[in-house]
Amino acid sequence: GMLKKDPDDKQWAGGLLEGEVPLDGSRIQGWLPPLVTSPSLVIRKRRRQGTEGYPPIRFATHFDLPTLYLWTFEQMVQERRNALFVGPAGSGKTACGGAYLDLIAETWPDDRIITIEDTFELFCRSASWLPLRSSPDVTQRQLLRSAKRGLPTWIIPGEVRDDAAALQPPLPRGR
Repeated sequence: GMLKKDPDDKQWAGGLLEGEVPLDGSRIQGWLPPLVTSPSLVIRKRRRQGTEGYPPIRFATHFDLPTLYLWTFEQMVQERRNALFVGPAGSGKTACGGAYLDLIAETWPDDRIITIEDTFELFCRSASWLPLRSSPDVTQRQLLRSAKRGLPTWIIPGEVRDDAAALQPPLPRGR
């Protein structure tokens, strides 16, 4: 079958598989016994994003958000405030973050923006955007430390897991 465990493969450590489909960046999550009764695999397709990003008006309309929410986002970006998006899977956290990034790029076009993620999900229209992705060898914490040396105006962490949750909230750098 497709889910054969290679004892030397570190991606299967402890019966878990996490990764990306190389062709389109979709996320893979797999489990092997004894964690489950039979091998299981879930693939979350990555949404196709072109150069349009997440225009805030389309975002607010899609999620049927009141205009007040969009105004609040705009005010927060204008004042260089941090934002934290939390919620269950599929609730729109990444879409909110993408809309926020789009507003940053529109409001502060000369700002240097660095995103730190475990899989590339966010998109930014800024010409000064640097997307960083963690790996089994480089943690989000290490990326944060190195990102600060790049003198960014904004550091945006994507989905945060494990000890990376202790990342200090470094969003606007205040320059």
